[in-house]
Amino acid sequence: MRLSTFHLPLHQDHDLFMMQLEAVAAAGIEQVWFTEHHTPQSLINNPLMFIASLMHRLPTLSFGTAVLPVRLWDLDRLVEDLRLIEALHPGRTHIGLGARPAGSQPEADDEAKLIEAIAAVRAIVGETRVWTSTVAEAGWAFAAEQRCGVLASPPLEDETVPARCAIHRSLQGGNRDLQFARVVYVIVSERPAEVLTPSFFISAEELTALGRGQVPPATAADRLSSRLIAGTEAAVLEQFEVLAESGVSHALCCLDLPGMNGAVRQRTVETLGEIERVLDRRGRDENGEGVPRWLPQRHAPH
Repeated sequence: MRLSTFHLPLHQDHDLFMMQLEAVAAAGIEQVWFTEHHTPQSLINNPLMFIASLMHRLPTLSFGTAVLPVRLWDLDRLVEDLRLIEALHPGRTHIGLGARPAGSQPEADDEAKLIEAIAAVRAIVGETRVWTSTVAEAGWAFAAEQRCGVLASPPLEDETVPARCAIHRSLQGGNRDLQFARVVYVIVSERPAEVLTPSFFISAEELTALGRGQVPPATAADRLSSRLIAGTEAAVLEQFEVLAESGVSHALCCLDLPGMNGAVRQRTVETLGEIERVLDRRGRDENGEGVPRWLPQRHAPH
C-alpha cells in the first residue's frame, strides 16, 4: 500500500501551505493529492494550473486530482492543459475524474461525458494514472469496465463495508490492475482527542471515544468504514496495516484537521514517511538497519 497526502487548501495562507508541501517532500513521501473547490478563498479552483505551478519547486513529488468534475470542464481545454503538463513533467500526474460536482443533481449525459473524458485523459497519461470517484457499488463495476482506479472518500456506511470489501476483491480477481485509493484523516499524538476539535471531518462522538481510550477498529471491514487513523507512531502503523488488509492500494492521508498545530502536523508527516519506508522494505531488509525506534519488535525485519 502506498501512502500519499491529501490536501484541502481552502482558506490557507499560500506560503504556509508551501511549507507544508515542502515538509511532505522532505519526509520522503512521493505523492500528494488535491481536491477541486470553487470559493473565493480557495487555492485550487483550477487544480491543473495549481499543480503546474508546483512542479519545478517540488521536483520529487507527483500530483493527483481528487477529483476534476467533468461537468465543470471544457474537455478540449482540459486535454490541452494536461498535455502541456505531461510534456514538461512526464509521469508526474494522476488524474481523478468525477461526473459532476458533489451535491449536484445527476444529468442524463453524465456517464457519457465521463467516459469520453476518461478516454481522452488516458491517451495522455497512460493506463495506470486515471481514477474515478465513486461511493456506489455500481461505480466499482464502472471503474473496472473503464480500467480506472477507484477513489473513495469517507464516510462509507457501516452496513455496506463488508460487501464493498468483497466487491473490491472480486474485481481485483478479474482485473489485477484495479487500484483502490481511500481518503483517511491522520494524526500522530499520544492524546489526539485533546488536540483536535469537532468538525465536519471528526465528530464530537469520535473525539469522545478517542478520549476514553477506545481502540481503533480491529477488522478490515471496520477499518475501511472509519475515517480516522490516530495514536502513537506504532498504533498508526498497526491501523495502516489493517487498512491494507481490506484491499486498499493507496491511502490518501488528510492532515488538514481543525486543532492540529504545526508540531503535531510535522510529527504526523514524518511518521507517514517512516511508515511508507517500512511498508516498502518489509520482507526485503535483512539486517534491520534504519528501522524506526518506535517500531514494535514484531515488525522489525528478520
